[in-house]
Amino acid sequence: MKPERMLTDEDVEEFVKITSEIVLDFYLDLQSSGFLLKHLAYIRPDIIIPAVLEKYESIVETVTEPRKYLIAMRWVTVIIVPMASCRKEEDGFDGRKFMIPFAMSLLPAIDPNDMLKTMSGKILLE
Repeated sequence: MKPERMLTDEDVEEFVKITSEIVLDFYLDLQSSGFLLKHLAYIRPDIIIPAVLEKYESIVETVTEPRKYLIAMRWVTVIIVPMASCRKEEDGFDGRKFMIPFAMSLLPAIDPNDMLKTMSGKILLE
């Protein structure tokens, strides 16, 4: 294959940045956006994981909206494997450092009156 036809790291990074902006805007449609987020997180975890967690934090600040909270939890289930598996030695980005703050962010959502919301957080911690 000719070198000028090969993708460079800059091309991939630009593609992921552009695509992630669009996908993150359609966060309510988890089927299509979840599929894309998962694969984008495997390609460039250093771009996708912080963007998703930033969006997640803004949603979780108000746990009184269970629908948005459940959507945010499903988002994180999509990126939890790439987040836990990327290591600084291999990828230049360590997603494992986000695991403890993420687990701590689940604590305010524990609500014995809303078992669906509570169980969605419990399943992620297992």
